[in-house]
Amino acid sequence: MKTLRETILSQSDLTVEAVATPEWEGTDGKVFVRTLNAKVRMDTLELFSGDDRSIAENVMTMVVVAACDGDGQPLFTDEDAAALYEKSGVVLYRIAAAARVLNRFTEEAAEEAVKNSEQTTPDDSPSS
Repeated sequence: MKTLRETILSQSDLTVEAVATPEWEGTDGKVFVRTLNAKVRMDTLELFSGDDRSIAENVMTMVVVAACDGDGQPLFTDEDAAALYEKSGVVLYRIAAAARVLNRFTEEAAEEAVKNSEQTTPDDSPSS
């Protein structure tokens, strides 16, 4: 029988979701965004905490770290940022917005996660 630790570590908890990209021919009308693993999420949050970052830099960071294929493999690297800046801002913002929601980078999504967590907490568990 697996221990709780083994069960958690063996779980595949990273998901992908489709984002419509009808403007980009050859993408079957979509690309995907992925749930960021803990390391990438923390690194990204650290970048976003800087006061000197522009909206454009934050959008580009979300696209680079979260855009992926249907199997969750990244589509872009940091080296692609300059070329991506030449693409439609509407499409890039759509991808970044979907990634922010999926990864709970929005205030509303974070509040919903806390609310859902509180609803699933057993009555006898310690609360903070």
